[in-house]
Amino acid sequence: MKLTFLGTACGFPEKDRHCTCMLLETQGRLYLVDAGAPVVDILAQTGRKVEAVKGVFLSHFHFDHCVGVLQLMDLAMNYYRGSEFNLYTPQQHEVLAIKGMIAASGAQCESERVKMLAYNENLVFDDGYLKLIPIQTRHTCNNPASIIKSYAFYVETEGKRLLFTNDMSMHFMGDDFPKIAYEGHFDLVVTEGAHFTAAELEEKVSTIDMDVLAVTHVNMDENYEGLKAMQGRYDFQVVLPKDGDEIEV
Repeated sequence: MKLTFLGTACGFPEKDRHCTCMLLETQGRLYLVDAGAPVVDILAQTGRKVEAVKGVFLSHFHFDHCVGVLQLMDLAMNYYRGSEFNLYTPQQHEVLAIKGMIAASGAQCESERVKMLAYNENLVFDDGYLKLIPIQTRHTCNNPASIIKSYAFYVETEGKRLLFTNDMSMHFMGDDFPKIAYEGHFDLVVTEGAHFTAAELEEKVSTIDMDVLAVTHVNMDENYEGLKAMQGRYDFQVVLPKDGDEIEV
């Protein structure tokens, strides 16, 4: 199983860094976690086929996590006719927004091959190759007027356990870190590094039983230097991936 970081920037693109997007590859199948990067372009440039995508999972509907999904869904429905997958997004009104944008271009926005679905409290994605369970977080509670939801993802594939915390609340308001992180061994934990200090993150992750901690979605500022200082302190490996970096699990 391989995880490739297609976008690692926080909030806005930077030189050599797209916004948040990660690609899981297992047994020839591709799964996207967020799509803040120009996904279709990157897949084409790296020799991967859109038809190999078997699931797309959006953590929340901020544009730096989802804007690339418009082109992906449009082309999967109307051009890459061998595509067959579901897009999952936190809420139904986001599904309607994506369909509306595609329809506004004059393209087909409904397909039996490529569907758009909202998470619900009972959802467990399991296609026999990858199992994913969404876990609600408090990231969007940073804005009391927000109507959108946000999710972390627990993943099992090829006998491995992974956790994507995705964006969380400012300074872990409401103890906002997935509790499942402390339940058993994880081969890989991927977390963000933008909404709290390096010291605050270190307090949360220092007791997790894991092999690798990857910190992404982070600005190149003084907090980045604090995150780098975590490397070598623990039994688990700490990495700060750049766009195009891969982790074999």
